[in-house]
Amino acid sequence: MPDGLESIEDSTFYWCNFRKIVPSTMAGEGGDSCLVLPPSLKHIGKYAFAENSRLTSVIFPNSLKTIGYEAFSNYTDRHRILKTVVIPAGVEDIGRGAFSYSNHRGPNEEDDLKDIYCYIETPIDSYPFNKQSEKTLHVPAQSVGLYRNHSYWGKFKEIVPLTDKETGISPTTMREPDEGIHYSLSGFRISPNSKGIHVVRDDDGTVRKVICK
Repeated sequence: MPDGLESIEDSTFYWCNFRKIVPSTMAGEGGDSCLVLPPSLKHIGKYAFAENSRLTSVIFPNSLKTIGYEAFSNYTDRHRILKTVVIPAGVEDIGRGAFSYSNHRGPNEEDDLKDIYCYIETPIDSYPFNKQSEKTLHVPAQSVGLYRNHSYWGKFKEIVPLTDKETGISPTTMREPDEGIHYSLSGFRISPNSKGIHVVRDDDGTVRKVICK
């Protein structure tokens, strides 16, 4: 993906079923099944990455503004392995079913997506996930009430603030840079070398908080 890329159009990678997707300039940062999108990206079109069931995680840049209709949907695989979704604060619109999942071949479907980390302070009127009652939504502490009272977002199993206690992510003091992808508490990607509290997502999709000194 070239530097300066701002838009991935409709159905660009539809049904490609990649085993590994990483930009060459960031290879290895997110693991074998992690999609790391360019920092200039603003728009992802509808069905852009639909039916790519092997992705374990997707890292969105802070520049992203829109995610299209069913952009990351999967309706054919028996087991979706996408583990977490982190939505940056600057996203303004997410298409319906952007991360929806269903297995039409039988009832024994498995969906590893259990946690949604959304840094948007005011809930937008969109319906990107299905089976919300099986997932936990993590949002800014001051926005919990807004999300709980929303007609769509309020249907998640749990809605918890992005704090050490409420998310269950225990802080760990670290004196050296840690492996994994590092985010600030506001959802912006940061350098592992910076000081302070970091949200770290490991290659296996787990998320934790660390204090880097």
